[in-house]
Amino acid sequence: MSFQSAIRLADLKSGRFTKAEVSGVDLCFTIRKGTVVCLENSCSHMGLPIDRAEIESDGSFECPWHGFAFKLEGGICKTYPVYKIRTFETKVEGDEVLVDVGEGSQGD
Repeated sequence: MSFQSAIRLADLKSGRFTKAEVSGVDLCFTIRKGTVVCLENSCSHMGLPIDRAEIESDGSFECPWHGFAFKLEGGICKTYPVYKIRTFETKVEGDEVLVDVGEGSQGD
């Protein structure tokens, strides 16, 4: 695994996404129940960005473009489970959120 600095922990807000790019990969981050969650900023349905989505209290969100519903955990589409957004492993060191965008990514 190769973790890289992505964003400051203080920049994350529960209930919304924060965008960042790491090694050419467009990502969006949020914090849920004290855990940093990272997804590729691309709906698996049409490839459009998801960072404008509002995250519900149950950890789900809808693509702002076509309304497909997804779960934060695992990036699984609730509307059509054949679609899945790639998720990435994160860790926090001090105020820095690190992410592994290499082959160790989940959801490939």
